[in-house]
Amino acid sequence: MIGRGQSLDGEAVVADEIELVMEHLTNHLRGRLHGASISVHRDGVVIRGKAGSYYVKQLARHAVMKGVSLPIAANTIEVPEPYRVHGH
Repeated sequence: MIGRGQSLDGEAVVADEIELVMEHLTNHLRGRLHGASISVHRDGVVIRGKAGSYYVKQLARHAVMKGVSLPIAANTIEVPEPYRVHGH
């Protein structure tokens, strides 16, 4: 899928960026982020996976922000129930 203002060459660049970020996530968050994926959509990229904590979810988000030239449309990384904050 081609993002806003992206040419086919731009799409290849984004694919390369995503590949590098995925390598980074795999190497640096090993064992703490599972099933990670980044997909390109009309409004930007969507991050998916399962994280052991909100901190890991945030680390993944920052890696994508830094390494991918498209905006993050959604971060749908799931965090297990014990780490979710419940309203008081």
